[in-house]
Amino acid sequence: MAVGGRLGHPGFRPDGGPQYPGVVDLFESIADRRIREARAAGLFDDLPGAGKPLPDLDRERASGWWAARVVALERDKARHEDLTVRMGSETARLWRLETEAELLDRVEALNRLLAEYNRTTSFVDHRLLEPEAMVHSWRSSQRSAR
Repeated sequence: MAVGGRLGHPGFRPDGGPQYPGVVDLFESIADRRIREARAAGLFDDLPGAGKPLPDLDRERASGWWAARVVALERDKARHEDLTVRMGSETARLWRLETEAELLDRVEALNRLLAEYNRTTSFVDHRLLEPEAMVHSWRSSQRSAR
């Protein structure tokens, strides 16, 4: 055994035991207490899927399936962040357009982008822009700019 405990990690004695016995028990008892209180308060009542088996438990999976799921989730997160930044800059540009026709064309293009994102990812659905509301806001910004 390495000096300082398990693989030299602080917090463990050289014999491998925890340096501060009872700390782990303290955290477990806090967790157990919080779960018990949540159950008593009914926070676990009527959860979706309650009383049903976990989906896909009996399904055969290829090795590394979980890694593929994590990679897909991270890819979806990155796409969401990219889209959020892009929508912010694109929306700011809308107010500088010269005509309503340009505005409606750009809103339609942005809605196609949002719909494609919503179709191809499961991370977060982005609401489509409402053309009428955008025109109303654009008109107001045009009046106040004069």
